Amino acid sequence: MTQRARPPPVGSRALVTRNLSVVFATMRPSIVVSSPLERAVDTARVIAEAAGAARWVDECFKDRDYGPQTGHLTAEVTARWGTVDDAPGMEPAADVLARARPALDALLDDAPGLSVIVVTHDAVIRPDRTWPRRPGAGTISAVQTGSGVS
Repeated sequence: MTQRARPPPVGSRALVTRNLSVVFATMRPSIVVSSPLERAVDTARVIAEAAGAARWVDECFKDRDYGPQTGHLTAEVTARWGTVDDAPGMEPAADVLARARPALDALLDDAPGLSVIVVTHDAVIRPDRTWPRRPGAGTISAVQTGSGVS
């Protein structure tokens, strides 16, 4: 929740992004799609440039709307409400999936046989790691860095 309100300092984010771009560029993506949030756009730009891939932004992959909890630590929210999902004003996980899943399915339909990287947020990935599960489709992965960004 704090990442959305206060992204990591530009220097540390740039270092993580450069390191990730080297790894993801080896996957030879044709397309890199990202959430509209700054850190996702920055990461997608660096990966796309390193790989020579097309890049665009898709609103469907934006982070969960944390409402009044934006900027608070997860530990603070869970201490007060029990779980993040129980906090008032939180975008329900089902709503996050309802917007993200069709967008990913459309990417898979529109780019058969191409390598596609989606740069999104843990709140989009974490609720359902079972998709996409179609013949020829890849898997959902999260990369954990030393800074705790996934």
